[in-house]
Amino acid sequence: MPIYPHLDPNSFPCAARQRGVSLFIVVIILLLSLIAMLGVLQVANLNESLVGNQSDQERSYAAAEALLNAAQRDILLNNGLYCESESGAFGSAGTNATLKQGTGAAPACTVRYPADNAGYMEMLTTESIIGGINKCAAATNAAYKGVCISSSPTQEKFLAAKIDNDGAQTLTNGAAYNQFTASLSDVDWGPDAKAGEATLALGTGNFKGAYWVEVFPYHALSGALGDGVPANVPAPDGTYPFIFRITALAQGLRGGTVSVLRSYYVPYPCLPSAAVGGGCG
Repeated sequence: MPIYPHLDPNSFPCAARQRGVSLFIVVIILLLSLIAMLGVLQVANLNESLVGNQSDQERSYAAAEALLNAAQRDILLNNGLYCESESGAFGSAGTNATLKQGTGAAPACTVRYPADNAGYMEMLTTESIIGGINKCAAATNAAYKGVCISSSPTQEKFLAAKIDNDGAQTLTNGAAYNQFTASLSDVDWGPDAKAGEATLALGTGNFKGAYWVEVFPYHALSGALGDGVPANVPAPDGTYPFIFRITALAQGLRGGTVSVLRSYYVPYPCLPSAAVGGGCG
């Protein structure tokens, strides 16, 4: 009889039948845990990618909105009706006395848009300005960048799908943010467009966005421009009978992210008070 019967191997019959089953089970559990962890990481990476794409899309959309705003400032404030130059010719430098603040100097401007119907005809027929109908000024005509003449709002070359492709508009021929409103940076407008803390790359250097402005003369007898113009676009004041269609394209930080926005802009709508000082007919 053993001296220590509680240590006798024969008193533990189950011990003799063990073959490492617990180790196998632990390994299986570890493998399943690893698979679950890899799945969680994959879902996290997918969510991060989706959030990044959405963020970049919102950034490009904000950039396109900033370009639309810059185009309106270009037309209304600085380089449109009230830009006065000695020669009065398109592309000539001048000053905008309506923007003068206090005793400061009037901001510099460039004659980019017609002040009347005669100016529109000059822009239409002078080859060196735009280059003809259904065209935009070439990049070499720096003073007119982003200015276009279209025969109709439904003109195929100016369809949004053909921007920066094979149409009349290309990114290199468009106007960059603040390119023609730099003199307004000391008035009420900052020189940079930002989305949060990030500065949008819309400047005249390696810019990722541009805007184009089509100039349409308004005919009071027709009461409208025709097909393709939203019904809510107001008629312009009779002394400045123009409607401008602005198209803005902006890229995000990722190469495939692009936002294209388009709006009709009437700087001086026909109001009972006669905004510019003339009639509404």
